[in-house]
Amino acid sequence: GGNRNNSSIRTLFQSRPSNSIFLCPGGIRQALKQSTKYAILCWMQLDTFLRHTNHNSELDQYCAMEAMRCLSAMGRLVSLISIVYAHHENVQLNHASLLLIIQDVILGEIAKMNAGKSKELKMS
Repeated sequence: GGNRNNSSIRTLFQSRPSNSIFLCPGGIRQALKQSTKYAILCWMQLDTFLRHTNHNSELDQYCAMEAMRCLSAMGRLVSLISIVYAHHENVQLNHASLLLIIQDVILGEIAKMNAGKSKELKMS
């Protein structure tokens, strides 16, 4: 099992260099940043929706289910790009360089959200 998976992954990367998998300036590192950014933005927006929906109607329940599916898909996308990044950089998935990229994006987006809320509070 495990060797076959590693062999398949190596074949994939040899046939497609990881910087060309994503048409993103900055290569795989920027692809990881962008996918993490959109995942966290999606999470923040859908979290608000999920918390403010009563889930009583069939439509509300359907929308909540689809929101959760979207969040799950975004998480899987970030995970897959993280795997590609780790392979490209020849590091483990728990390597600081990978984790810091994701942490920096998440903290940056949370700071932007908090700054936006502060402006809203000052205006009201």
